[in-house]
Amino acid sequence: MEQSSSIFNFRTLRTPVIIVSMYMLLEIVFRIYNFGAYTAVNWYKYNPQGILLKDMAMPVDDPNISWKLRPNAHGLLKTKPFNTNSLGFRNTEFAVNPGEGSQRIICLGRSITMGSGVSDDETYTHLLQKYFDDWKPDSVEVLNCGVGGYSFKQMLDYYESYVAPLNPDIVLIPMSPRDMARGDYRTPPPLSAAKTSLTNLKYYLSFTFSYNVMKTIVKRFAENVIAVDWNERVADIGKAKTEPTSSEGLLAEFIKRRSSEGVKCYFFAPDRRGEKQGYDTSEIETFLSQFEDADFLSINDYMDQRIPDKKYIYFPDTHPSAEMHAILAGALFQELKVKVDRN
Repeated sequence: MEQSSSIFNFRTLRTPVIIVSMYMLLEIVFRIYNFGAYTAVNWYKYNPQGILLKDMAMPVDDPNISWKLRPNAHGLLKTKPFNTNSLGFRNTEFAVNPGEGSQRIICLGRSITMGSGVSDDETYTHLLQKYFDDWKPDSVEVLNCGVGGYSFKQMLDYYESYVAPLNPDIVLIPMSPRDMARGDYRTPPPLSAAKTSLTNLKYYLSFTFSYNVMKTIVKRFAENVIAVDWNERVADIGKAKTEPTSSEGLLAEFIKRRSSEGVKCYFFAPDRRGEKQGYDTSEIETFLSQFEDADFLSINDYMDQRIPDKKYIYFPDTHPSAEMHAILAGALFQELKVKVDRN
């Protein structure tokens, strides 16, 4: 009887043990192929978690912002070194006021500007600084003020509270047609609610890249058979929203404030898909044409001619690779050096 019971227990556990073993083997192969053998050892250190789970963000009192990068944060983000300075920016240390005779460019943005999945010295902001240093030393200062996970409205609110005191001459803002189409914005959750709970299975799966791969594959399959906006519908339930405000209204107010301060705003559309067809930016360009101190930087032609084989940091994460950051920096430099010369 005891022998039968043991056999039964083994047969019961065999299937889940096989599934878990195959999952772990797949994860190890994926890590070695994409990031190197060293990442297959310490899963707690090398994983695809974002800044919230990595404890690289801190809560703020303003409910419209909810969180910002933690000052003096040091660690790894998606296997790459990630560090912030004493003011909480992914940048080297800098003075609050720009140096005499130097123009300061503030780079706003979210995960692409912040540099998700690339090292500190591989971000387009860092490389853009190098371009300016080689061109005219000490003439331009480029600061990375991107924060991952922000909505477009959060990004603009963040500027008002934490970036405006840095006295920029130019604000560089990435913007997609999807940002332009937004008509309302949810109040962001507090940082504690935005993090995945330790009691949630998703937290433990977040230590593996395979989870993201399978989630993407399932999502692409599901898009062909069910409504693709179900996730947004669910998120609407019980979630507070701000007053309905169009992106155009937010931007118009933002640009007018910067103009009154003598700050010029330049926009560009980074195509995180890395595909040659790019975005249709005509709506953004038409909107910006009404403002004297705002302009759209057309980088599509430059980017299209240089798209590398490795466009993303890994499949299925579509954040730009280090190669794409380098090309984006070159494209922005070609456009911005003309603007800087005019100032």
